[in-house]
Amino acid sequence: MATSETWKSAIAPRVGEVRTGLGSAELIDVSGEQCALSVIADITDIKSAEEKVRESQERLEGIVASAMDAIIAVNSDQHIVVFNAAAEAMFGCPAQEAFLSSIDRFIPQRFHFALEQHIRHFGQQGITNLAMGPLDALFGLRTNGEEFPIEASISQVSTGEGKLFTVIIRDVTLRNKAEAAVRESEQRFRLVANTAPVMIWMSGLDKYATTAIAPGLSSLVDRWRQN
Repeated sequence: MATSETWKSAIAPRVGEVRTGLGSAELIDVSGEQCALSVIADITDIKSAEEKVRESQERLEGIVASAMDAIIAVNSDQHIVVFNAAAEAMFGCPAQEAFLSSIDRFIPQRFHFALEQHIRHFGQQGITNLAMGPLDALFGLRTNGEEFPIEASISQVSTGEGKLFTVIIRDVTLRNKAEAAVRESEQRFRLVANTAPVMIWMSGLDKYATTAIAPGLSSLVDRWRQN
């Protein structure tokens, strides 16, 4: 009965050169005599390519894991296949729990249909990335039920298992609060400027002044002139 064996080993076709070989040997019967049939294939280039792919995957995994923004990748069924550390912190959900669940769980109910249609329509287009809408129209949903404003972009790539959609999400709660505070401050300044009976001006480093007279002071000047 014939037996066979397969192994990997280093081979040296030339002095100073080491390559990787994949060998197999089988015992065969030749005219009643047991003989060994051996075959060795040079797989150095294949192993080198595999190593480069592995290193590339490790670099990508490192980038995704250390990213400040939440990165969520979903398959064509909109089930989560990538959920990085920032996404865990943002939504309060471990990656193991999020894996293969629907992305809908992290979006308020009122946006579910729109999100599904957006991803489906995006997948049918020829573009590879797209912003997902104005900041005031997008909200995320934490596992504790809290909604928060987000900005998001989506990209797609075709793989052997179908299309993969990657959503990059940023929590803009603090930015929105800061912008609202600036607007409120500007409104208070305009109110003061429009009602104060004083002359208000601003000047730059060039010493040239842009002068504005508050409406209250203008009215006072007009009354002085009438008297």
